[in-house]
Amino acid sequence: MRNFIFGGLATLLVLISGALITSFSGLAPVAAVTEEPAVIKWFLHNTFERSVARRAESVTVPDDLNNPQRIQRGASNFASMCAGCHTAPGASPTAVSQGLNPAAPAADKLTHLSPAERFWVIRNGVMMTGMPAFGPSHDDSELWALVAFTEQLADLDAEGYQRLVQAGRAQQPAGDGHAHSHMNDAGHEAGDAGHDSETDTAASGASDHHAAAASGADTGADHHAESADTPDHHAPEPEKAPPADADDHSGHSHAH
Repeated sequence: MRNFIFGGLATLLVLISGALITSFSGLAPVAAVTEEPAVIKWFLHNTFERSVARRAESVTVPDDLNNPQRIQRGASNFASMCAGCHTAPGASPTAVSQGLNPAAPAADKLTHLSPAERFWVIRNGVMMTGMPAFGPSHDDSELWALVAFTEQLADLDAEGYQRLVQAGRAQQPAGDGHAHSHMNDAGHEAGDAGHDSETDTAASGASDHHAAAASGADTGADHHAESADTPDHHAPEPEKAPPADADDHSGHSHAH
């Protein structure tokens, strides 16, 4: 029995020493392009699934999860917050999604988790992955809208996805934090329709401004040209002679 205990302690000491040596030596690979061994992938994914399932047991799913307005709102939120990693229907993978390790599941694969589990993941994020926690920056109603929308993704094509996104954006008030950064049809970040229109207007206004400035420069040139043709334009006014009847001041000079 003593030998077994000493053997176990010795093994534990070797493992701890090996972990410390690996950490402080800098030999451990940390690059996102490094592929983990299959056994480590299995261990990490199994740990993730069991942990999320356990914590999602206390989550209560809303009765009206499939409310159409909630789904539309979630579509708009998904385009702003999620499409860069979870490739949207009809979109090409983005530079971000191609560089994630572990890779984020495509949009139509998100339903492998239950609604309660998806809510927990969206709210709390997942450590050591590219999945952020949206709970600190969004209230629960916004997060449930995302969950409701993801319920529809498996059956959505590109056209249906865009319809829901546009409907969701139409119901959002200005300045709610989602109108400034959306994913376009190719899955890349771009301004929404309103923002693009404003940008085009600003660009057009800038062009008009420069054109007006150029026109003003031409007008200024014409003005100086006309001035050059008028001999007395810049000539000083002749000094006025004192009044003839100012007898008391005839001995003084007047500066003008």
